[in-house]
Amino acid sequence: TMAAAIAILSTVAAAVGATSFRLAGPSTVLPQVYLARGRIRAIANSPGEYDDFVQRFDEAARTIAADIGAPYEGAEWKPPCLCVQVAASASSEDLQQLNSGLSAWLDEQEEAGAPDLPGGMFDLIVSTPGASDTLTTDNEFEVFKGFDVVVRTREPVKGKTIFEGSLHSRDEEWVRINKMGRIVKLPREAVDTVVLPKAKDGDRAGADI
Repeated sequence: TMAAAIAILSTVAAAVGATSFRLAGPSTVLPQVYLARGRIRAIANSPGEYDDFVQRFDEAARTIAADIGAPYEGAEWKPPCLCVQVAASASSEDLQQLNSGLSAWLDEQEEAGAPDLPGGMFDLIVSTPGASDTLTTDNEFEVFKGFDVVVRTREPVKGKTIFEGSLHSRDEEWVRINKMGRIVKLPREAVDTVVLPKAKDGDRAGADI
């Protein structure tokens, strides 16, 4: 079962060649994770291209995790993601502190001009197994804005009960999704579930709006 995640972060900066942070949520390519925080950097294409860097990163991550008491399990390069896995027993504070420490380490490597640092853009994702794909809290709806979702309604709305698009917003009255640039409003009281879709080959289930 794919697990989604509750993420904690804030946008800091975005510029050409600069490091920035963004709210991160679950990736439909990486099942069974909580996503803690994303770090945007530069893009590589081959999983084995940065083995030396990943080994150094893993060593640094183990040290940082030990210092804060986070149950670190390992790191893997999955372009465009640098994925850090921690045990399910990790707390949200563990995720935040580990992400902060790893981000600082990456900053140091960048400032030092480390030759094996990946170029292009990538996300640093600190994750732990668990959690549901279904969004329920206001924080989750804020964190996962822009992510693909499948909305199911308790009764037909505009003749349908399944809607797909990217999450736009939710307030007291409406759940809004973006369908190819068009904002579709669904009455919140009619919405049964808002789910992050699983990664899979072929077409996704659901009806077009």
